[in-house]
Amino acid sequence: MNQDHDTMPQGSKSSPHSILRDLSNAESTGSAKGRRLSAYVFVMAFVVVTGGGAIGVMRHMGLKSGIDLSGANLKYTAKHAVPAANFERVLHTLENSASPKQLPATVITIDPFRQDTGPAVRNDDRALAEAERARQRQIEEEKRRAADRARQIESKLSSMRVVSIMNGPIPIANISLGGKRNFVKVGDVIDQLFMVVQIEGSRVVVEVDGVQYTLSTAELMHSDDPMGGSRPSGR
Repeated sequence: MNQDHDTMPQGSKSSPHSILRDLSNAESTGSAKGRRLSAYVFVMAFVVVTGGGAIGVMRHMGLKSGIDLSGANLKYTAKHAVPAANFERVLHTLENSASPKQLPATVITIDPFRQDTGPAVRNDDRALAEAERARQRQIEEEKRRAADRARQIESKLSSMRVVSIMNGPIPIANISLGGKRNFVKVGDVIDQLFMVVQIEGSRVVVEVDGVQYTLSTAELMHSDDPMGGSRPSGR
């Protein structure tokens, strides 16, 4: 019996002593791992608790420190302080000094910085003066055109000659102007300038710009009557 309990079958791989040894080794290994895990958890808990406590203490000290600067009395004394009486006296002297005071803008009617070009001209006067100058320029231009036309008429009249006249029911005059012969009757226009108003005997009366001129085979006569009979001008 005892031999049966103390001995194991020959086919088993390990003895009871080896099994106990393996269990002991496993228990010791698990115990070491458990001890290492417990130390890590303890350190982490310590760090968290310590940090939270430090933050809470700093917040408490910052909010309830009891420091109040609102009632602090700061004083500064200048090295060269000016007495109030002297300051008031200086201000009074400046107010009553002989320096000219600043005038309001409504009092100044003339710009002191404007260049003096003579008396100021109002806008109405300036417009009237400009209109008068324009009228004078127009008059001068009309006079110039009238003088040019008068010279043109005088030049053409000086070269106009009555060559011959054919009397009859409708008289026809042969008039030379600048070497060109013109056969005209009453109502015709010579050189787009002179209108024939009368052909009688040896005379031809032409009119331009309301003035009549009498032409003959030998002389040129001028009439002052715009309409009606002609008067010799003495030539």
